[in-house]
Amino acid sequence: MFYGHYVRPNAQPKSGTHPVVVFSHGSGGNALQVGWLAEALAEKGYVVLAANHPGTTSRDSLPEKTVMIWERVNDLSAILNWAETPTIAGLSLHTENISVAGFSLGGHSALAISGLQVSKANFIEDCDRNPDIWDCGWLARGGVDFFKINADLYDARYLDGRVGATIAIDPALAPAAIIESAASISHPVMVINFEPHYGVPEALDAARITEVMPNARYMAIPQSWHFSFLPECSLFGKIVIGFGGEENICSDWMLRDRNDVHQALINQIVPFLVENLK
Repeated sequence: MFYGHYVRPNAQPKSGTHPVVVFSHGSGGNALQVGWLAEALAEKGYVVLAANHPGTTSRDSLPEKTVMIWERVNDLSAILNWAETPTIAGLSLHTENISVAGFSLGGHSALAISGLQVSKANFIEDCDRNPDIWDCGWLARGGVDFFKINADLYDARYLDGRVGATIAIDPALAPAAIIESAASISHPVMVINFEPHYGVPEALDAARITEVMPNARYMAIPQSWHFSFLPECSLFGKIVIGFGGEENICSDWMLRDRNDVHQALINQIVPFLVENLK
């Protein structure tokens, strides 16, 4: 239902040692959906390691696992462990040059492994104010009892000191953030929001947490919305998803062309990495 991207199976890695970008997908997404961005980064010499998070990925998306946000951060740390001794012949990774990036819930995962903490109490308060927004409504319909979430694990700090730069695209859980923890993230951070004509939704507005980070930059891409990040939909996808009764993630009605939004993201992300990764 989505257009894919070209790959070269079993390609011989280029010589030299390459900087690393670890990517975390959104809730219900998958690693392949970030192919358009991974392709652009690989062409610039970066090695992109993209996760498929068990319990929150395509065809394996469970409400009770989605609230266990700490498991996603542990996934990313496991990928960093692999990067230190990669098992692909001829591949040399520069583990002193690691960036973590993510979209939506993956955007939060990228910020969390960089030291951002969230609060269970703040999360419940936000869902009480906005019961029908994507995650809150879906989780509630899925039978999740927010009050039974393990607060010790939810509120904990999951900083991995190997991360040297962070990119968060329309990150989830921004209203649940503990502001003091954001102020402690000293390495370079880029936060990008999508901005529809009615403004950035409260549940995704990360401007407030970016303001307190000492080495962060924030931007909003106008005439775009949350699902502008996803690959362009095929005609078949537009028909199936458009008539599926769920949120029409293929529709960019009255918004910028999706490929144009992708290029705008690439134009921001690549210079940020060039500047901050050796």
